[in-house]
Amino acid sequence: MKVFRGFACLGAGIILASCNQAVPTAGADSVVPANGPTCAPSLVHAPDLVALHAQHPPSMNAPGTLSLNSPKLQQILEPRTSPPAGRLDAVAQLRAAGIPVGVMVAPVIPGINDHEIPAIVAACAKAGAQFAGHVLLRLPWAVAPLFERWLDEHFPERKAKVLERLRHARGGERLYDSRWRKRQTGEGIFAEQIANMFEVACRRGGMTERPKLSIASFRRTHQQLEML
Repeated sequence: MKVFRGFACLGAGIILASCNQAVPTAGADSVVPANGPTCAPSLVHAPDLVALHAQHPPSMNAPGTLSLNSPKLQQILEPRTSPPAGRLDAVAQLRAAGIPVGVMVAPVIPGINDHEIPAIVAACAKAGAQFAGHVLLRLPWAVAPLFERWLDEHFPERKAKVLERLRHARGGERLYDSRWRKRQTGEGIFAEQIANMFEVACRRGGMTERPKLSIASFRRTHQQLEML
C-alpha cells in the first residue's frame, strides 16, 4: 500500500475555485471570508485572490496541514503530496502577503511522528505561522485495517507499540472514538503528553489564537436571485 493520505490536498483547489467564483459575483469591493488550506501550495498560485483578501483583513485565514518535518518519512506517510519545504514556503509567501497563517499538525501518530511536533511547530513559526492546532490520528471504520497493513509494510517493529498507544488514547479498547473533541485529541496519558508537548512548542514559537474572520468587507448581492 503506497497511498495513505494521497487526496488530502484536493480541498485547496476546491476552495480556491469557490472563492474565485464568489468574489466577482458579489462585486469588486466585496470580500467573502474564507479559510484556505495550504496543505498544497496551490493557494499561493492565486495572487489576485490573496491580494484582495490582504487588502481587507481579517477576511482570510490560511491554516496549513503539516504532519512531518522529515522528507524521508513524508514519502512513506504521504506520498505524492507537497513536501514539508513546499508547505513551509507557502506559509512564508502567504504571511508576506499579509494573510494570517497557521498550521494544523495532523495526523499525529504516537510512536511514528509525535516526536517531531517541536521541530514542526518551530519550523512553521520561523516561516511566519501565527497559530496552530493538532489532531490525533483518526481511524474510523475501514481506515483502521488499512492503517494496520501500512504499519505491517513500513513499521512492523513498531506496530504493537503504535496500536497500543492509539487504543489507550481512545479509551483502552478501540482504535477510534467518534465523540466530538475526543476524536480530535484523544484522552489518557499519551494524549496528554502529546497535548503538553504541543502547547510548550507553541509557546516557544510565539503562537497565538487563530484570528477571527470579519464580514465587514462583505457586500450582499441579489444577482443570483435575479437570474431565477
